[in-house]
Amino acid sequence: MERTVTVRTELESILVEQALAMARELEAVTDAAPDGQVLAVGELAAVRLGRELTRLALESALQQQAQAAEKN
Repeated sequence: MERTVTVRTELESILVEQALAMARELEAVTDAAPDGQVLAVGELAAVRLGRELTRLALESALQQQAQAAEKN
């Protein structure tokens, strides 16, 4: 399935790219998990990847705000 997404800001672009990477890694991790451990392995990966996504989002938002403040 192919879809087109329009992003309006650098932050949105970063988040879309990271979300795609997260989805792909979750698929790979759960596909490789042993039977009976898919949920546990998937949850651990989702928490780790979700934290990283959130950290990157906040970092990018703060950088954009700092850059805007410097211009003023």
